[in-house]
Amino acid sequence: MHLANPAQLRRDLKEAAALRKWLGIDLVRAAVRLSEAGQEDEAKELQRLQRAIRMSRTGWRAMRMRLSRG
Repeated sequence: MHLANPAQLRRDLKEAAALRKWLGIDLVRAAVRLSEAGQEDEAKELQRLQRAIRMSRTGWRAMRMRLSRG
């Protein structure tokens, strides 16, 4: 992929952000199901992963803001 096209890069970053958001939601749902099934250790691992993804959101927002300024 050629990265010289800022509009395409913006679209790709927006798509990546949307995928990351839904990944976080799916991880929470899976953690709840694991917890309900008595698999607490696995549920906690998914919760930790979801928190790490959520914490990385600040970096993604900063990158998107820089790109939107052009």
